Amino acid sequence: TLYVGGHGTGLNVMSIESGKAHHVSGSPSDIYSLLKKDERSIWVGSFNGLYIYDIPSQEMIKVTNTEVAEIRILSLFSDGNTLWIGAAEGIFVYDILSKNMITGIQDKLKPISYVHSFLKTSGDELWIASINGLFRWDGEKLTGFTDNDGLSSNAIHGMEEDSFGRIWLSTDNGLNCFNPESGTIKSYFVSDGLQSNEFN
Repeated sequence: TLYVGGHGTGLNVMSIESGKAHHVSGSPSDIYSLLKKDERSIWVGSFNGLYIYDIPSQEMIKVTNTEVAEIRILSLFSDGNTLWIGAAEGIFVYDILSKNMITGIQDKLKPISYVHSFLKTSGDELWIASINGLFRWDGEKLTGFTDNDGLSSNAIHGMEEDSFGRIWLSTDNGLNCFNPESGTIKSYFVSDGLQSNEFN
C-alpha cells in the first residue's frame, strides 16, 4: 500500500497491486509530510496542523491538544519517542508518550523557520534544513551555517548523507556538498551538468 499526500489533494491511499486509489475522507487538503507512526497509524503533517491517520479504521484524527494544532507543517522526523516537527513557524518537539510539547528544546531552536527536512547522521548528529540555512543540533547547542560560510543558498530543501559522511544539500541555487568535519562546502550548478540550479 502506498500513501500519497499532496498540495490540494489531501491523503490518497493506493494499492500497489491493482493501481487503484481512494481519497481519505476528512484529510486536510495540503499535506507536505507523511511519517510512519507504527504498524497501525501514520503521522500526517499538513498546512492545517498535525494529524494521525488510523489505518484499520481509515480515520483521520487531528492532534488538537498542543500548539501544533494549526501550524503549517513541512517536515516530520521521529527519534525514539520524540517527534520533531518542522513548520513555517519554526521547530516544534512533541513527546509521543506524554502527548506534550518539549518546550525546553523548542526555546533554543526559535531562530529557525520554514523547516524543510531533518537528517540524523551516522555520527548521531541532528541536522536541520531551513530557509535560514543549515543547522546542527547536538542536544544542547545550535550551530548554523549560511551563505556566509559558503552555502550557495540559505534556502535548503533536502539533505542526504553519503558513505563518506558528507551531507548533500538541495537548495534554491545549486547542489551543495558539505563536509561536517572540515566545514568545507562544494557547490554544483547547471554549468557542472545539473539539469537545473533550483531544487524545491
